[in-house]
Amino acid sequence: MRLFYFLCAIVIGAVLAYIIKDQHGYVLIAWGKTTIEMRLWLGAFLLISFTIAVIFLSWILLTVKRSGRRVKRWTAQRGSQKSRGQTINGLIALTEGHWTKAEQFFQKANEKSDSRLINYILAAKAAQEQGNYKARDLYLQKASEWEPDASIAVSVTQADLQFESEQYEQALATLSQLWSQKRRHPYVLKLLAKCYVQLNDWSSLYDLLPQLKKQQIFSNEVFSSIEQECLINFIHSSANKGCEHLQTVWQQLQSDYQKREDLVECFATYLIQFGANAEAEMVLRTALKRRYSAKLIYRYGKANGRDAKSQLAFAETFKEQGARDWQCLLSLGQLSYRNELWGKANSYLEQALNLHPDLEVLRLLLDVKQHLDEPNKNILNLITQVLDRREISTTTVPLNLRLEQEKEHE
Repeated sequence: MRLFYFLCAIVIGAVLAYIIKDQHGYVLIAWGKTTIEMRLWLGAFLLISFTIAVIFLSWILLTVKRSGRRVKRWTAQRGSQKSRGQTINGLIALTEGHWTKAEQFFQKANEKSDSRLINYILAAKAAQEQGNYKARDLYLQKASEWEPDASIAVSVTQADLQFESEQYEQALATLSQLWSQKRRHPYVLKLLAKCYVQLNDWSSLYDLLPQLKKQQIFSNEVFSSIEQECLINFIHSSANKGCEHLQTVWQQLQSDYQKREDLVECFATYLIQFGANAEAEMVLRTALKRRYSAKLIYRYGKANGRDAKSQLAFAETFKEQGARDWQCLLSLGQLSYRNELWGKANSYLEQALNLHPDLEVLRLLLDVKQHLDEPNKNILNLITQVLDRREISTTTVPLNLRLEQEKEHE
């Protein structure tokens, strides 16, 4: 196209020269006291020649400028390709476990790279694998400075790496700052929950449970496991601060949690240990009214309520439901024992022992039979039957009975 324009200019110039060659006009150029006079056709020729020279020179300069841009672009592309190659080599080394080599590749890639953010993050990963946490944090800081808009992503990466390196307190500090900025960030929420588990911060994890459930951060199975562990340990940790604190925490739990059998059992067990038997009896009674449970009726027999007769009467309402549950029969035996109803206690405990040769049942039954003044021979027969069904150390048998048993063998 440029050649076409050049030829057109020559043709036009030739035509104009032909037209004006027979003209007798002249051109006069005056500059101060200096004057130049020439024929018209010569002036036209010089003007056209000068114009063509200017155009040609401009074309040369433009071509040189464009060539410089092409060279610069080619150099940049070549550097970018080399940088990508270094990044790929770094990824390969990182995957193969060559941490030092990987870090070196990522450092070289950053010399001429348009994706320094990625290289800094990958270099941080390689540094961590070498245990160089200071270098890791430095790389992440550079990544955040290089790409300020990616500060959230860099902080999430930092928290993730801190968690992987078991720096749970540092990870929690990073995540807490992120959580204040991005309260709906799913991965931040997930890492935060995992940090609380590792730090045994059950109170904070309990506060997160609604969000974890709402956003479905974990599968149903995993969430149920985390929820179970959190609630039980929350009660355990609260009990370590005293009975009053435990009861306060229990009142603050969601009503659905207060109805869960495992939590009621755990709470009541601690109340009994603290000596708050009346409170434990009421909690267990309320739970048993909702639904019968062998575990809860077992704990119910351990609680010394204010009214032993009323407590036994309530427990006996589950006699039919618990006819095949040794825990229920043991509880009935314990409550009968507390009311000094030796015959009834003997009956319940014998049934419990037939279902399950438990040491606790045996000890209480032996005590009851002594209150009934049963012959030692009958008691020894009972012990022998239990020993045949379950390997119980003879040291659990009262000393006077063991001595008498030895005499009979002699």
